[in-house]
Amino acid sequence: RSRNEVKQREFLRRAGEAAQADYANIAAISYYEQLYGLLEQAERGAILFRLGQVKETLGHWEEARIHYQDALALAVESGHDASLPQYRIAIGEVLRRQGRFAEAATWYTQARTESEQHGDQASMAKALICEGTLAVQQGSYDDALVRYASSLTIRRELDDRPNIANLLNNMSIVASYLGDLSHARVLQEESLTIRRTLGNKWSIANSLNNLGMFATDQGELDLARSSLEEAIALQREIGDPSALATSLHSLANTLRAQGDYDQAHKLYVECLEINHQLGDRWLLIQLLEDMGWLAALQEQPEPALRLVAVASNARTALGSPLPPAEQAKLDAALAPARATLGEQAEVIWKAGLALDLIEVVEEIVR
Repeated sequence: RSRNEVKQREFLRRAGEAAQADYANIAAISYYEQLYGLLEQAERGAILFRLGQVKETLGHWEEARIHYQDALALAVESGHDASLPQYRIAIGEVLRRQGRFAEAATWYTQARTESEQHGDQASMAKALICEGTLAVQQGSYDDALVRYASSLTIRRELDDRPNIANLLNNMSIVASYLGDLSHARVLQEESLTIRRTLGNKWSIANSLNNLGMFATDQGELDLARSSLEEAIALQREIGDPSALATSLHSLANTLRAQGDYDQAHKLYVECLEINHQLGDRWLLIQLLEDMGWLAALQEQPEPALRLVAVASNARTALGSPLPPAEQAKLDAALAPARATLGEQAEVIWKAGLALDLIEVVEEIVR
């Protein structure tokens, strides 16, 4: 409130950063927007970047992307080359979350090239982890692990504990996709230990969600439920709808394994609504697969095959195959439905392949 603009800028920046760190997202946006108007042109890019981060947390992905692109344009105009890789990576991450994989890959490659040119190890490591995650979503697990390992080497050299934890988390996911749940849990528990020490709520919730998923797959359903309920409580504080939907989805799978089919179905539908609003096709596909699995357990063979066929067609279009271990589990879950339907199973499957993912989702949530 001071008329001293130097102090106004200082304290608005500090207030915005504190609010952002505590996931007081609306307050953070207010502080950053006030600060933006007090800054010279050359200083505005960093605040636009932070605004983009907060908007991304809230699930406002298009707004976030626009902020990142505006920050990039300012950096190019003012010659702030050191900022370019992080802005390009941020744009790529929003595009990846929207299922725009080819576009995302281009931004990551540009960021990695610039990082190499400027000797920016931190940005190089970030580009590598993002490329690794994109490779996971496209089913290239060996490529993902190579990129994660390269990134982890850099992060260990920098003693960057938050990102060491992030990489251990990501590598645990790949291990689970490859069917090695024991190794996946070891990596994830190491990640969670670091994250609890650092105290970042979003990261802690992320690890708890993943541990809950692994525990469900290993039949430790009480442990899974307690981990997921803690994750959900943290995510409701944070206000990240995408992360919340992910943990609600994991909890629905746990409830399905416990035989609570009605509550599992309610959570699946809630997750469909959230991810439809966000435009996250990758997660919508996973939800239809799990709802098909649930329908098979409820002895509803036709809806079971139809839902999974819709998801299968959408995976092909997106270029994101189901991990082999997950495909084997889904095939086993659908086997009774196929046996019940006999020759009619293939007719229903082909009919499902012709349906549009978004139209089916909208019909379910309507």
